[in-house]
Amino acid sequence: MSSPEQLTRRVGRTEEDVRAVADTVIGIRDAQREHGRKLDTIDGRLDTIDDHLGALDDRLDALGTQVTEGFAEILRRLDAR
Repeated sequence: MSSPEQLTRRVGRTEEDVRAVADTVIGIRDAQREHGRKLDTIDGRLDTIDDHLGALDDRLDALGTQVTEGFAEILRRLDAR
């Protein structure tokens, strides 16, 4: 049978272990929140980049159409000679 002193030491060690686990969980929670904020920021930046790329794609499509039409006109003029 354990003596009262041994039980007191065991309870003390258990309380320290519980505190250590709680501190670890709090650290993990804080890191998760920080990472969540960083990911939200990155997501917003990626949305902005996506918008810019969409606008560039539209401009390139328009430019491609102009070039194609320009070459077609040049070929028509050359054929007309």
